[in-house]
Amino acid sequence: MRKLFYIGLILLIHSCKKEKISIQGTEIPGKYEWYISYNGPGELYSQMSSADKYGILIKDNGKVVYYKNSEIIIETKIIRTHDNGVSTDLILENYNSLEYSSDKLLSQKIPYVGIENQFLKIK
Repeated sequence: MRKLFYIGLILLIHSCKKEKISIQGTEIPGKYEWYISYNGPGELYSQMSSADKYGILIKDNGKVVYYKNSEIIIETKIIRTHDNGVSTDLILENYNSLEYSSDKLLSQKIPYVGIENQFLKIK
């Protein structure tokens, strides 16, 4: 009976391990700057129309830092990725998701909520 208990305990411990997300070795890590946001015809915002500068830093270890005017406003991490062949969805812990495609990130939250915010990779 003890053996069965220990075998069950070992299986439980190994099945509960979290998957470590690594984007190291991909093109995703880097620094991105906001350059345009739009929500259909007539609603267009850009760096030139805003006094604020927004950016996203994605580190090799999956940490994601949002900043406004060089000040950190949100720190989170990637908990899951999904590659659909055209772009890669980055699912973030307790915040939102980003979509990566060809050195560009799309966000629905920063700087404007509910519209497509585009960030270009600068480093």
